[in-house]
Amino acid sequence: MTQTTVHPVAAPAATELRRARVTVRGLVQGVGYRPFVALLAERCGVTGWCANTATSVEVEAQGGAPEVERFVAALRDGHPPLAVVYGTEVGAAPVVVDETAFTIVTSEDTAGARTLIGPDVAVCGDCLREMGDSADRRYRHPFITCTNCGPRYTIIEDLPYDRATTTMREFPLCSACRSEYEDPTNRRFHAQPVSCHDCGPTLELVTAAGTGGPTRAAALDGAARLVREGGILAVKGLGGFHLAARADLDATVARLRERKRRPAKPFALMVDSLETAARLVVLSDAARAALAGPAAPIVVAPRRPERSGHANRPEHPRVCDLVAPECDELGIMLAYTPLHHLLLSASGLQVLIMTSANHAEEPIATTNAQAQRLLVGVVEAVLQHDREIVAPCEDTVLLSDAEGGLAPLRRSRGLAPLPVALPVAALTEPVREPVSEPVTEPVSEPVSEPVVFAVGAELKNTFALARDGYAFLSPHLGDMHTLEAQAVHAAQAARALAVHNVTPRLVVSDLHPLYSTGGLAERYADEWGAEHVRVQHHHAHALSLAAEHDLLGHLHAGGALAALTFDGTGFGCDRQIWGGELLLCTGESADRLGHLAPLTLAGGDAAVRHTAKLALAVTEELGVPTPPGVTAYLDAHGGCSLARGQLAAGLQCVRTTSAGRLFDAAGSVLNLCHEATFEGQGAIALEAAARRALSGRDAAWALAEVERPGGEAGRVAGQAAPVYAPALLPWEAIMRHLVAESSAAPLTAALQGRLALSFHVWLGEAAADLVARVGVPREVPVGLTGGVFANRVLTAVCRLHLQRLGYRVLTHRAVPANDGGLALGQVAYGVLRRTRKESACA
Repeated sequence: MTQTTVHPVAAPAATELRRARVTVRGLVQGVGYRPFVALLAERCGVTGWCANTATSVEVEAQGGAPEVERFVAALRDGHPPLAVVYGTEVGAAPVVVDETAFTIVTSEDTAGARTLIGPDVAVCGDCLREMGDSADRRYRHPFITCTNCGPRYTIIEDLPYDRATTTMREFPLCSACRSEYEDPTNRRFHAQPVSCHDCGPTLELVTAAGTGGPTRAAALDGAARLVREGGILAVKGLGGFHLAARADLDATVARLRERKRRPAKPFALMVDSLETAARLVVLSDAARAALAGPAAPIVVAPRRPERSGHANRPEHPRVCDLVAPECDELGIMLAYTPLHHLLLSASGLQVLIMTSANHAEEPIATTNAQAQRLLVGVVEAVLQHDREIVAPCEDTVLLSDAEGGLAPLRRSRGLAPLPVALPVAALTEPVREPVSEPVTEPVSEPVSEPVVFAVGAELKNTFALARDGYAFLSPHLGDMHTLEAQAVHAAQAARALAVHNVTPRLVVSDLHPLYSTGGLAERYADEWGAEHVRVQHHHAHALSLAAEHDLLGHLHAGGALAALTFDGTGFGCDRQIWGGELLLCTGESADRLGHLAPLTLAGGDAAVRHTAKLALAVTEELGVPTPPGVTAYLDAHGGCSLARGQLAAGLQCVRTTSAGRLFDAAGSVLNLCHEATFEGQGAIALEAAARRALSGRDAAWALAEVERPGGEAGRVAGQAAPVYAPALLPWEAIMRHLVAESSAAPLTAALQGRLALSFHVWLGEAAADLVARVGVPREVPVGLTGGVFANRVLTAVCRLHLQRLGYRVLTHRAVPANDGGLALGQVAYGVLRRTRKESACA
């Protein structure tokens, strides 16, 4: 054990002394916590020490009673920028005679214990100021960092967190950087990624074929020139490569779409400042704070109309329509690495497209060799460097809602691998009243629990590891259809177990028998000697929301959660395709109280892409004329008569209760989207049309004013009797309404918007009515989960109507409602199984 004296303090008389011992748990290592404590001690006039343990920071503070109380209060109220405190415990300690200073103590690690790993975060203001100062030795250094910013998760290979266990071990510190690294009063004290021009990684600009080119400043200047002239550049970031291109040149964006084979899915934009972002989109206070915060996510927000001109100029940078076709929103992020800032500055541009360098929904490229192999024919050059990326980590995406809040669409860089608290001790404690906001810290001291691993979903995959009262979710890994994606999953799962130094005893996967994630789970269970269990897809969605809102103890003790679980597809307990479900969860079991009336999928997955087939199936089932836009599309893609014949014969036709597929059918009926080139395209178009009709008005106005049909869902005057057979939510009336109204007059954009809003209001209201109609008691909280509830118009209407019916409503704020949050529900199911073995489908 060694110690560093930081601040000598004049000690009070021994008879006046008090000494407190404080234990701080959470993400408190590698974030400058001990220097922060030492500075607090100096300001408060106390002596003592602070030290890292394997799982916390321990502090002892001594002085007069007012000084010690002031110090403890300051420790509770504040922390360094990157620290995340989950709990603070305070007790008395024996007075130490003749102590005259506050010291930082370096402690030995406890065998087997593991601390938390921090996420990668955006470059801080102090580093940006140094990087822009021509007199500073780190002027224009593309890897400038300090304790308060930079990479963590993507460079750590093992714990304890030290330079030797990160990919920075290849870059020995120069004497100037080492002096800062070893100085407790310097903000680079024990900042493992710290470097400068003399000892840090090196930039290199190479052709897509791998031909070497300029390095360092010349590489940056060459890359900036290429982008400025309309070229497409691959840029190595924190967690992988991006494709960078001008957003204001139609020809460049069209070429990027053609090369990336991405005809319509919106591209994210990176901007140089919050001011530029505010010129492009309407930002709430929450959106501004998120953009400028350490996580620096992509925020999807309403697009502002261009005020003048077509030049990329300060008053309103131009973004061409091809960036986000047919969308009324843009995804915006601020430059978050030093290299991003330098590239924007050197190119003279305020805005760049910055999209993941990967094939559709596959893991992002992370190595120089991968980038050069994958991007041949896509980019003109690659701006790479020689700091390795240990783990892929894509950008986090948040959605702005009409109430000014933010909902996660993808939880990744800046947030992962920060844990979600799973207060499993509550499973053996008396039930507490459920809360309506996400829990951010454990309710009690973590207890020893079997380690549970959840492999996550087949699409939008993340995995989760539960230990010691926390669920650690991986960043977004993408879809698991390919061997390459499965290899990334296996490698990152192995890394997670090594970093946490655990072996799971239980592995959880989806119920679907053919998913590749199920095969991964079987393989992992064999390797680890663990039990493998499966949980139904929508049940896992519901448990994800329950875990986020600290309801696991409530469920375990016999409490209930009703969950409207709407998404595109999930394998049901009856081996049918579900997706519009009302579940009642208790313990680790779930009952299906109701669901959307089934509709027909003609051709299986082909109908998911060619959504016009869904519209045809709906109109054929209703016996009403098929809209001309639908028939025209089908005639151009194999023939409408052929599709009708397939439906009549029932060839390759399956029934589904999917709300996502009903959205697709409605979008095609309204001539908004007949073919989905990316997941959710039809639903996104339908929501955008509904927002246009709302024109800034809220859900209360929509419920009061928007015309929609009645139907069997009906009005609910009071509490209904419980229903024990699943009740149906029929869709026939709304689809008849859409077909009739869209055929009675020219289908203008205004009419499309009015009918799209009618669909949203009908579904939100009918779903809420279903909850009351089947007899869910008013004291049972109701959750809205599944990918369809990423739709903010639907969520707002359904939530308001449920509240008017007397229910407390829970929505996602910590993990996505879509499959990106499914692993949390799977791992929660595993935790609940610790005392019961029956599954929801038993």
